[in-house]
Amino acid sequence: MTQAQPRPNQRTYRGSCHCGAFVYDIDLPELRIVVECDCSFCRRTGNLYVPTGEDANFRVVNGGEENLKSYTFGPGSKIHKVKAVDKYSLMHLG
Repeated sequence: MTQAQPRPNQRTYRGSCHCGAFVYDIDLPELRIVVECDCSFCRRTGNLYVPTGEDANFRVVNGGEENLKSYTFGPGSKIHKVKAVDKYSLMHLG
């Protein structure tokens, strides 16, 4: 199995939950923007996120979607993907 190579102007970033049960790689241009979400969930946990766009190359390295739960609140416009066991926030959709 060959590893996907990032596009010329991108690099691979690795993210994970604290215990390493869920690990992912994502190819993005150099990180220049980090957003502080103002929802109550992110304010309590101190979450920051990086806007990725539709064409981001996202790959799960370890674990899988079955290890994640969706946490939606308010009008449902924001979805947080959290680890099912310890509620560690991994992704912010919407």
